Amino acid sequence: MQSKKRLVSIYHALLPAAVLISFAAAGTANDCNCPSRRAAEPFSLQQAERTLLLGYVDKGDFDTALLLLERSVRREDDFRRNLHTLLTRYKTFQEEWRRQNQQAAEKLHQRIEQLRSDPNQVSAKPEEILSLLIQSRKDHSDERKFLSEPFVSSLTEQIRRNIRRWQSQGEYEKAWRAGLWVLLAADPNNPALQQEKTDLLSKIAVEKKLTAPLCPGQSDPYASVQAEIFFEALRRLDQKYFIPLNYSALNRRALACARHIGEVLACGRKDFLYSADPNTLAAWNQRLKNLQESADSSPQTQSDLPAFLEQIRILLDLNRSTLRLPEGLLVQLLAEAVLEELDPYTEIVWPARSEEFDKQMSGEFAGVGIRIARQDNQLTIIEIIPDSPAEESGQLQVGDSILAIDGTSTENLTLDCAVRLISGPADTPVTLTLRRHEEEQTVTLLRRKIVLPSLHGNTSPLEQPLKTNGGLSAYQIDADPHIAYIRLSGFRKDTAQTLRQILEKLHANGLRGLLLDLRSNSGGLLDAAVGVADLFLETGVIVRTCTREGIEQEITAAAGALQLDIPMAVLVDDGTASGAEILAGALAAPHAPRAVLVGTRTYGKGTVQEVEPLPNGCRLKYTRGIYQLSDGREVPNRYQRLKQNRTDWGLLPDVIVETGEPQLEKARQARRNLEKFFRESQDKSPQQIQQDLLPLLEALVSSDPPLAAGLTILKAKILASEHPLPSSADPNVPAPAAAADPNL
Repeated sequence: MQSKKRLVSIYHALLPAAVLISFAAAGTANDCNCPSRRAAEPFSLQQAERTLLLGYVDKGDFDTALLLLERSVRREDDFRRNLHTLLTRYKTFQEEWRRQNQQAAEKLHQRIEQLRSDPNQVSAKPEEILSLLIQSRKDHSDERKFLSEPFVSSLTEQIRRNIRRWQSQGEYEKAWRAGLWVLLAADPNNPALQQEKTDLLSKIAVEKKLTAPLCPGQSDPYASVQAEIFFEALRRLDQKYFIPLNYSALNRRALACARHIGEVLACGRKDFLYSADPNTLAAWNQRLKNLQESADSSPQTQSDLPAFLEQIRILLDLNRSTLRLPEGLLVQLLAEAVLEELDPYTEIVWPARSEEFDKQMSGEFAGVGIRIARQDNQLTIIEIIPDSPAEESGQLQVGDSILAIDGTSTENLTLDCAVRLISGPADTPVTLTLRRHEEEQTVTLLRRKIVLPSLHGNTSPLEQPLKTNGGLSAYQIDADPHIAYIRLSGFRKDTAQTLRQILEKLHANGLRGLLLDLRSNSGGLLDAAVGVADLFLETGVIVRTCTREGIEQEITAAAGALQLDIPMAVLVDDGTASGAEILAGALAAPHAPRAVLVGTRTYGKGTVQEVEPLPNGCRLKYTRGIYQLSDGREVPNRYQRLKQNRTDWGLLPDVIVETGEPQLEKARQARRNLEKFFRESQDKSPQQIQQDLLPLLEALVSSDPPLAAGLTILKAKILASEHPLPSSADPNVPAPAAAADPNL
């Protein structure tokens, strides 16, 4: 009895109130000599402990679960022993992450001291030093105290001087990346800096259009940009945008954009495609000043659509008599600025960008199947898409530099132009001149339709996931091959059907647990996201949408869900947005959770968009409404919260797990190693693949904290299902002795 009393005291120290109530109802109904309202159901210590342990594990409180296991006096059994091993493994990972983060912090401190002790470095690299100081801060709650430190104040003043100098020279991109961005990181809630950011990004948009030469073979990108199309877009938004338009704010933004055009032209950079003489520039600026004064004195005159359209016409007329910029260029700049004032998701898709837009929405394009970027001023291959002409040729590798495209040098070629030249109609050739190390070679590839997969395993995207790259082992995440890992990078028209096929194949092979990774998933087609939720949900509301007119649409789970009675964990982060947030919210609805969310707070989009055709091949993408999750919760919008100086946007996971920079780098390397392994394992036997795969998976899990936490939760649930509690209703299984003790 002493051991039992000791265990009860431990339970009372750790038990949540709900479980204590269950204890009282089950085992202590007669302690007060009161008549029981109903017969108490048997509730053993074994059941109570199992409930406790899984409850703590489900919340990610692995330390308490481990403590309970170690302090309990119950006899050892397979479930307890295996769970202890599982939790100890995670604790070992945690200790290693702490060690890595401590080492990184020490290196960071050493780097700061090294730079700080050298006056030349302080003068030359104030933005780098301030950035390092921000990273090294342990307490982010007192920004005023941090910013008032003399050394920090001197750095911020240097950076401000640099920003002013760069802007005077027309180097707005540099002023942002090496200046204002760092100041905002140090003082993110400063409204003056936020406004300065808006102005600087507006100038960068002007700078880019004034310095972007036409790609070889490209027609004038502004030829189809017409004012009347912009006006038609505004008329539709006036009726359909999810909230009424604030025309005073839109007018201020349009005038600010016009003013920024004048400021950028005034710096007189030699590489600008267009210029303005001082006299016409002065006339432009003076007229803008008059318009601004008029708007400030009579803001009500710009409070409706007709008045706002008239203001835009005045700006276009003024350009014809002063700056004489191509009208399409001015219309596009004004349209981008005005629609950006609404939200980041509302835009006019002009014909010159139509192909890129379609590629983003559908994940399909004609090309050779590579992703490129500028690294060390070299056009470099950073990814080769499986089952593409680039992969099948066997002649291209990640890291190759592209020196020329069909004989056109890439030295001064923009990234957009390079993409245009490499892409092209299907069944047409393109010749790439490559450099690998010091050797050059020329490769000719035949373009064809490329489909960017939205589903991934533990390797690069898989075009035919059940046939290539190790088959089902590409979805393995643990020594137990029946626990699957699938990453969704977006939602396209075939995502749900492809996922169904994969899950059916995995289920036929004994699927017991699923990790669904939605990190960095920015969304896509709403129907596709709902289709994925449908695979897991039998009934109930998945999402509700509501427009400005009050038109509500309720999307419920349809028949045909997969019969997967398995535990699930969903990984999320601040890149999980839109449809991915809808899916995460549906699977982890508080009233009927199908999965546990693990990671960090999601992006916080909370709105839905539609696309409508406009004249001359243009399209309008705009925010049509808001959405609610199945239990009526809205997903708080990031931009609305930022305006209120709040950070509680998006969805907060059930289990919050942060990832340090050392783990991010190790996880990237672990994934690269897995990609290489599967590329080189085509001819290996399944047994050999399994043997060689396990240490690579261990390296990945041990370097990815949210992944490790999600896997730990899944395996704990699987352990519980593999070791069911004996039923007292079974005459062949005696009830545990503890259940008969009325004093518990």
